[in-house]
Amino acid sequence: ARIRLGFELLERRQLLSADVEPVLLESRGISLESPAPITWFESVQNMQRIALRSLARVDPTLPEGASGPLPGAAGEWIVQLKKGSAETIRNLAAADSLLDDADNDFSIISGLGSEGLILVRGQGGSRADIEASLARNAAIDSFHLNHLIEGQATSPNDPEFPNLSDLNNVGQFGATADADIDAPEAWDITTGSTRVVVGVIDSGIDVTHPDLYLNVWINQGEIPASKRVNLDDTDSDGLFTFYDLNAPANSNFVRDLNNNGYIDANDLLRDPLWGDGVDTDNNGFIDDFFGWNFRGGTSEPFAANDPRDVLGHGTHVAGTIGAIGNNGRGVTGINWRSSLMALKFLDENNQGDSAAAIAAINYATMMRIHYDTNVRVLNNSWGQPGGFNESLRAAIADSGESGILFVAAAGNGNILGQGVDNDRTPFYPASYDLDNIISVAASDANDRLATFSNYGAASVDIVAPGVGIRSTLPNGRYGATNGTSMATPHVSGGAALIWSLLPNASPMEVRDALLIAADDIPGLADSVGSGARLNIHQSLTANVFSVQARLASSTDVTQNGGTFNELTVEYYHPSGIVTGSIDASDLVITRDWGPVSDVAVEFVPGSVQVSSDGKTASARYRVLAPGGTWDVLDFGTYQASLKSDAIQSISGQTTGVSSFGSFKVKIQDPSVIYVDSVRDAVDANPGDGLAADTTGRATLRAAIQEANLATQPMTLVLEKGIYKLELLGRSEDNSLTGDLDIKKPLRIVADDRATTRIDANRIDRVFDVRSTAASLELIRLTLASGQPAANEVGGVVLSTGNVTVT
Repeated sequence: ARIRLGFELLERRQLLSADVEPVLLESRGISLESPAPITWFESVQNMQRIALRSLARVDPTLPEGASGPLPGAAGEWIVQLKKGSAETIRNLAAADSLLDDADNDFSIISGLGSEGLILVRGQGGSRADIEASLARNAAIDSFHLNHLIEGQATSPNDPEFPNLSDLNNVGQFGATADADIDAPEAWDITTGSTRVVVGVIDSGIDVTHPDLYLNVWINQGEIPASKRVNLDDTDSDGLFTFYDLNAPANSNFVRDLNNNGYIDANDLLRDPLWGDGVDTDNNGFIDDFFGWNFRGGTSEPFAANDPRDVLGHGTHVAGTIGAIGNNGRGVTGINWRSSLMALKFLDENNQGDSAAAIAAINYATMMRIHYDTNVRVLNNSWGQPGGFNESLRAAIADSGESGILFVAAAGNGNILGQGVDNDRTPFYPASYDLDNIISVAASDANDRLATFSNYGAASVDIVAPGVGIRSTLPNGRYGATNGTSMATPHVSGGAALIWSLLPNASPMEVRDALLIAADDIPGLADSVGSGARLNIHQSLTANVFSVQARLASSTDVTQNGGTFNELTVEYYHPSGIVTGSIDASDLVITRDWGPVSDVAVEFVPGSVQVSSDGKTASARYRVLAPGGTWDVLDFGTYQASLKSDAIQSISGQTTGVSSFGSFKVKIQDPSVIYVDSVRDAVDANPGDGLAADTTGRATLRAAIQEANLATQPMTLVLEKGIYKLELLGRSEDNSLTGDLDIKKPLRIVADDRATTRIDANRIDRVFDVRSTAASLELIRLTLASGQPAANEVGGVVLSTGNVTVT
């Protein structure tokens, strides 16, 4: 018999003059009106996890010879709530009230990055009982058991195999000459770029490795403002990378705290001036400098923001993609320069779970869409036979919609080490039928399908070298390893190399280039869809790419006045550009803030210039100020895009619709403050003109404090978002109110492309206009009132002065 705590509703009662229902609902984490948004990545504190090895065994078994009643079942499920149900949740930990029933108990473990997608622990009489409860729950759209996943590496036959025949095969040790990916020929064209981010979803990365540390990604949004203003972009790539942090020009701003002779990601985490415990970019992840550790548990040695590698699997994969090239040390990656994002979900036993994998994918997608991180490739050297998971498939599909290519291992065969036909026995995630997935099998140094490698003429796309692959290992070591795990990063690295040359290529163009331009191998015709082995050099020069454009020169607009901003755009195609196709109709300029209207562009006649090899042509354009002359209300990022089919190549390729560069308009004027944080925080140093809180970001409350101290009327320009007042009893003038005090003439301007709202959060009014000398003009703002007052204007502003709203 099982005993379960519960409650019984004895009778319905009514209380006079009391708002009972909202209080009751809020106590259960549910709101019927205007629920505050939650972070769908958040985890519930101290929630016990199911051991990885037990994920697939929900129903317990007794040891042989034992007798007695079976204990209850326990497991983890990935649950997708229906949209309406998800919108009612205000507190993730309390959301189990939507799931519990009389016989089964559910606990929320974490969100997985998409609205309503949660990982839950279920306990009941049996797996059948638990899943029956989920199936009949009207709040649930779908659910899947959280599966165990394993990395796809095999033990090497020769751990000291010294030659990188995968990159350049000259017939070493009986191999077949040229059974390689033609890396040296590709390096004659490009050696990679720090601007291309590759997400390594694996066991982490040894970010201190002397052959990797420079190519580890840095989250630009987490760099503290106090550091950013002083750092020197020494290589002018538009980023602050470890190449910059290791340059003498920046030596005063970083410290080698692990004493290995250089600056690496571990040094940033150790330094309280860098790893300050603040979510600087407001993405929900604190100090995520080089990725995130989605692998929790008592055996995990590193913190959530420290996705370093114990196993070595992820470090080996990372080295193939981007070990530092031309540095006189160890091996070289396919990309000599790169940005490797560490997304850890495999543990020290090479095991992980699908929920953690989903969260890792969603993190990469979020960073690309919302945080200006150029993630183009996700490497996935892991998987399992069977176990279709709709939530995992949806996460991969979403990454593709954002412009990310998902490269996945085809799998390492059965328990006997013999390859399996994925057409008959799908291996996920490689077998999901999605356009942005490339499924990779492994070949040996003689261009034969590796004996351990899975295959499939319909479900596997290409082969790449996966036998005796030498790469980086933790603690500065190197070693050779076999597996489709090792084949997969060759394709990921090749995709990144293409994007370093052609940054605006679409994922489908890159996919086509990798598959169509591969080397046909007769023995592979019935094993993989392309019948071919990867050739990166041929992929770089494949005639599948549209005309590429890049912003060769532009400047930001920082001063009032002037009627235009001039841009130089460079067009590239291997076959050359038809210069007669370049004219004023080529460009579309859009802005991300302000009125929704087109920005006019003029072509500068006679400005077209062609390179000596004929492959590149450049032209100048003028972007006209929306109001005639540049001013404060022209604020925003102005994105340059090409119209479809605008520019033609000699071989007949034309441009696709693509964004290729931008400039910013941000007028530097002492009467203007730009608010870039939705946090409710007071000014750290009132009167200094910066309107910054302790994190260096400009908040609304801090900006109003500065405006109240100014000697001239001020204008506040707000980034779009929801500004929620929270400082009840701790406001800027130490009063017991949390409203925003207006003491001088002030204008607040917001974006009208998306709702920008100031929410009093039920603690007070929104504004308190203090004197007849004060005035307040609100442009394109939505206000949510707090506690009503008799002399409010429009229900939202207590005013003794002049208030206008437009």
